[in-house]
Amino acid sequence: MDDEAVEAIHRVSDVGDEESSKLEEKTEKTEEERKQITEEINKEIDKLSSGLETLKKASSLEFGRSAAEQVTTEYKKQIQKFKDLIGELDSSASDTGRAIEGVSAGTNYEFQENDSVNESREDRSASTYGASQNTNTLFGDGEFLPLITTNQTSEVVMLNGVMSVVFDHPFDDNSTRICNQGSAYPTGPQGTCGCCACGTIINKAGGSTNEHETVAYAWNNGLCSNSGGTSPESWVGILGGAGISSHVTTGTSLENLAHEVEQGRGVVIGVSACTYCPELYGHYFPGKADGHALVLESTIRDQATGQILEYVVSDSNGTSTRDACRRVPAKVMEKAFRRRNGQSVVTNDVIW
Repeated sequence: MDDEAVEAIHRVSDVGDEESSKLEEKTEKTEEERKQITEEINKEIDKLSSGLETLKKASSLEFGRSAAEQVTTEYKKQIQKFKDLIGELDSSASDTGRAIEGVSAGTNYEFQENDSVNESREDRSASTYGASQNTNTLFGDGEFLPLITTNQTSEVVMLNGVMSVVFDHPFDDNSTRICNQGSAYPTGPQGTCGCCACGTIINKAGGSTNEHETVAYAWNNGLCSNSGGTSPESWVGILGGAGISSHVTTGTSLENLAHEVEQGRGVVIGVSACTYCPELYGHYFPGKADGHALVLESTIRDQATGQILEYVVSDSNGTSTRDACRRVPAKVMEKAFRRRNGQSVVTNDVIW
């Protein structure tokens, strides 16, 4: 290839990067504006709620009761309108997709609405993936028993020249992590990151499951698509199959979720794979379907300030349980999380 052709390719690449950067800046600005509007609406709701308390006292008096009740009705209507508006804003923010279908490294990704998880499923018998519908729990022998406080400890180590506090011992051999995503069904579903992440959480809680079992349960209970893609709502359903209750969170900060992890709760997050690990998943550009589910496993904090320096995640595309453990700079991980609308699932109880 001659020098002119190479130079032309570089120019096209540079223009593409520049346009991607501009689009990304616009997207992030829109998200900031949405959050600001939501905060302002919530302030108005708080004011109206405070007014309702005052009206409640007034309505207990015979004099003015009728007027107080009438105003109370109007206040409640206005509060509901504000809440509906917040719902519309949240719905708009999630139009990029709420379901995550992460597949093996080097192939395409797909982000779906939760309803399309079921719509994209072909008609198959309940035993397609080796389990009957509403199968027994995924926990294995015994049952899940929540803890009062976490059994995990932290250690102080020197990392990159900084005395750091590392929660748990994420770099030790860890057989609870499910890796080699897609290997359970070589000719079947490959985008099983959500199923694998849930399986890792189940194992952390003392269970005994694997990719084969979690995908079978998800499929036979309508919780995944043909390729194994799932949504945060699916993760709640899969964890529920092991007796572990959990809930979906949207818009919370990754730092808040880190506190949940440090208290011993299980956390699965949806991220932009290309942002979090471009060397494995390729270059990010706005609009690319690169949703991927990870287990938020640990944190690395500056001992002196308490600031989070790095997050430690479990990635089911790892080739071994050790390889599945990845350290990610805080800013990079937070950006990858924001790009997928801050979607996560947190266990209601302490599990490990």
